[in-house]
This record gives sequence, C-alpha cells and structure tokens, in this order.
Amino acid sequence: MKAEQVKSEYETRAEEFLTRHGVKFMVVPVGTACPRRCDGKHMHGYQYKVTFTRACRKPFVTDFWNSFADTQRPARGWETADRIDPLTRKPMTRHSPTSAPLPTAYDVLSCLTHSDPGTHAEFCADFGCDTDSRKGLDTYLAVVEEWAKVRAMFGDCLDELQEIN
Repeated sequence: MKAEQVKSEYETRAEEFLTRHGVKFMVVPVGTACPRRCDGKHMHGYQYKVTFTRACRKPFVTDFWNSFADTQRPARGWETADRIDPLTRKPMTRHSPTSAPLPTAYDVLSCLTHSDPGTHAEFCADFGCDTDSRKGLDTYLAVVEEWAKVRAMFGDCLDELQEIN
C-alpha cells in the first residue's frame, strides 16, 4: 500500500485559490540548466516549465527552478517508475529532474512577483542594486516582464494572490 503524502495548509490554500478562479496549473521537468542570471557560484534545483491557463486569458508560461534541497530527495515511488529518464533518454538515477518531487502550485505562486516593481531606480533602491549595473537592469527587466504576466493572469484576484506566501 502506498503512503499518501500529506499536503501542507499552504499547498491546500494555493490549490483552493486556483480552483476558485478556474486556473489550471501544469509543471513539466526541463532539465538541469542554470538560470539565465546564474553566476555559477550558487547551487540551484532543477528547471521546470510552468504553465497557468485560465479561460479567456493568454497562458502564463514561465521557467521555475526548485530548491537545491529538492534535488537531494527523490519523489515517493521513484523506485517503481520507468528507469529511463524521458528528458535525457538515459538510465534514470535516484536524483534526476524526473524523479525529484515536482514543484507544487504553492511553490510557484509564492515565488511570483506580487506587486508592481516600479521604476528601475525604485527597484534598485528596494533591492540594493546599483542603477548602473547591467546585471541589475537585466534582473529588473525580468521582474517587469513577470509582473506583466502575473497581472494579465491574476489581475482580478491580486489581493488573494498576495496572501499566498
């Protein structure tokens, strides 16, 4: 008999939020690539393609990296899974993107930009970036892009989304 995984209160609230607003959530493992702003000095988790869909709205597609800790613990039941990794077509190891636990709706929703980042100068002041930094500008532009997607998908329920954290 397979043990059932207990959901946290946060995961339950995130799923209820999606259900209440008719939002579908899908996660697909992509691989182990570094995030585009990765400096190569920090460990990160696996990369996933996350999609939110909702009637009459453009799908919100984004990349998501889980935590490094998640790469160290396989999902339940991995031993019974097919031993060929569908991403690499190589034998699956205990720690591969397709054997690790998938990010939950809570994991992703709690990491999204929940408010307007403002101007570049305001963003830099809030997050301690140098206004002359190319890396800081790249980060700001990525946050602005994400905020536009969040607003387009969740604009009518932003107050509720902000409570998921």
